Amino acid sequence: MSEIEQEQAQRAESLNNAVRGTMEEFSTKPQPINSNRRHPRNESSEIDDARDALSEAILETARWRLEKAEQFPNEPRNTPAAELLKRIAASVIDVPDDLMRGYSEAWHDEMASQTSETQSVLLRDIGFRSASDTATTLVEHLMEHVDDARSDRARR
Repeated sequence: MSEIEQEQAQRAESLNNAVRGTMEEFSTKPQPINSNRRHPRNESSEIDDARDALSEAILETARWRLEKAEQFPNEPRNTPAAELLKRIAASVIDVPDDLMRGYSEAWHDEMASQTSETQSVLLRDIGFRSASDTATTLVEHLMEHVDDARSDRARR
């Protein structure tokens, strides 16, 4: 085995070990945000449900990124993207209520399908093409896309 092949094998083994350790953290379904960590200004169960759903979607994407890291060990962005997604999920509690209210409404109107598709794309882009590093930024970007789609629809 050449030096380059040995180095690649060592890198792959190191990455696999890191991924396995991180995958254990995601081995169970994410739990809803702990009720004693709820946003202090938040009295609405609808907003709480939206926070839980957003957090779960972000963590699902983090798990998917870790699976991609195992599948493609030479792609160095997957594991850091999963770690970033975990940090973003932890920041869902900090998203302002008014922004979460708009997020929740986007899932319950004629734009729900567009919202789902756009959120999926934005989550997959984190760590690759996206500048989102907090849940607030993520929801702001999502709502910009949804608002643009609503405007386009209204013009038709």
